Amino acid sequence: MVDLPIDEGDAASRLQRVMKIAAHLKDTDQTLAARLMMRMIEFGPTSMLSLAARAQDGLADTFVTNIPGPQFPLYLFGARRKAMLPQVPLLRGMALAIGLMSYDGNVCWGLTADSKLVPDLPQFREALIE
Repeated sequence: MVDLPIDEGDAASRLQRVMKIAAHLKDTDQTLAARLMMRMIEFGPTSMLSLAARAQDGLADTFVTNIPGPQFPLYLFGARRKAMLPQVPLLRGMALAIGLMSYDGNVCWGLTADSKLVPDLPQFREALIE
């Protein structure tokens, strides 16, 4: 879990702070625990996903995931796939989920939000584009 420095007005400084926090967390057991939980979910029964979701409930208001995809074009009946758009479900009480998926040299974004908690999602999307 990374606390985002939203008090930082400058985007470059904010990114530097996030990178510093993330680098520090990589040296702790927190990332090991997260990786183990994700591996258990990946190979375990669907009830494990439900259990993990309940354990996570209330601990965060935003979830970000990065999913590596194929770095070559895919085709279906001769039509080339242009993008892979991730869809990340919201856990109960969560405001925003951001999915990133790489595909064929690009990164695609998927945003899911609770409209009551994030009424300005279109403006957030525009800010990401900028």
